[in-house]
Amino acid sequence: MNYSRLIIFVFAPILLIIFIISYFYFLCPVFLWLSAFLIISVPAFSSFDIASGVYLKTLCQGPADNRRIAITFDDSPKGITPRILDILKEFDIQVTFFCIGKNITGREATLKRMVDEGHIVGNHTYSHSNTFDFQNSGRMIEELKSTEDLIWQATGKRVHLFRPPFGVTNPPLKKAVKQMGYQTIGWSIRSLDTVIRDKQKILKRITRKLKPGKVVLLHEIHPDIEWILRELLTFARNQNYKIVTIDQLLAINAYSND
Repeated sequence: MNYSRLIIFVFAPILLIIFIISYFYFLCPVFLWLSAFLIISVPAFSSFDIASGVYLKTLCQGPADNRRIAITFDDSPKGITPRILDILKEFDIQVTFFCIGKNITGREATLKRMVDEGHIVGNHTYSHSNTFDFQNSGRMIEELKSTEDLIWQATGKRVHLFRPPFGVTNPPLKKAVKQMGYQTIGWSIRSLDTVIRDKQKILKRITRKLKPGKVVLLHEIHPDIEWILRELLTFARNQNYKIVTIDQLLAINAYSND
């Protein structure tokens, strides 16, 4: 059951009615303001829950009827990306990279190598700015187009997949994604490798949640990402998981020109 959708479409209207009744009939002020707080909190909560589907349909998990999983990297490409690609090539594994436009300039060869070696690339905005979600849809579209063009120039691929920065969705983003014709991709296992420093804790967090159909979110920024990746790939292999790209797991098109 999608609890975020249930909350926003069922309980939020009920709270609004209660708030109106409380206001006009001068009921308990504490109850009045509590209702107001909950009404404001519900859409905010849904914005930060990438799996909520309230504002934007997001695919976060594949079917659980086989032992396939997908590994995804955000904020690519980085200086360390070639070494990540070396590890993946060693294990004969293909993953999905969601790329930031400003990171592509000067690393076009790395981006092309991703595609040449069978990995999938997607759009992760141009700036990945902390203020991205406060922009209007027009500005969002500019960012998405800029990154799409850079990926096209480096690889000849027109991306179809998009992952929102920080996993935040809202009405302007919904409009931008619809106009671009993108499919939004989320995750079902968040490694928290951007905030957890202990590599063992990160690996344990992923492996204890790993089940068929799961989509793992990683970043290349962690200082021990090479160790984490090697250990994760070894664990998956020993547990008979098959790691596939996100388009294979979800049975969707990765590019619009294929």
